[in-house]
Amino acid sequence: MTEPPKGVKTSAYIFFAYAGLLVLGLCAVIGSAILGATSGGNGQDVTAALIGPGIGGCVLIIFLALYAGVGYGLLKMMKWARIAAIVLSVLALCSFPIGTALGGYVLYLMFQEENKQAFA
Repeated sequence: MTEPPKGVKTSAYIFFAYAGLLVLGLCAVIGSAILGATSGGNGQDVTAALIGPGIGGCVLIIFLALYAGVGYGLLKMMKWARIAAIVLSVLALCSFPIGTALGGYVLYLMFQEENKQAFA
C-alpha cells in the first residue's frame, strides 16, 4: 500500500479531530440527560428530559462514526473515502465558524490534483 499524500493525511486528521469534538458534545449531552433525570419531578418530567438528549446523542454517535470512519478510510487510501470526505465537508460548511473553516479546507485539499490522482 502506498503512503497517502500530505493533503490526504491532513484531511484524515481533521476528520479525527472533528470526531473528537463530537465526543465532547456527546459527553455534554449525556451530562444534560443525567442532570435532567436527577433533577426531581414526576415520571413524565424525567421522560421528557431524556427524550431530547437521547435523540441528540444518537445523532452525535452517527456523525461521530461517519467522521472517524472517513478519517480511517482516507488514511488507508480507500476510494470511497474521498467522496465521503467531500460530502461530509459540504455538510460541515453549515457549522459556522469551525465547521466552515475545516470543511472548506478539506474541500480545498480534496480537489488538489495530487490528492485527486492518489485516489484514481
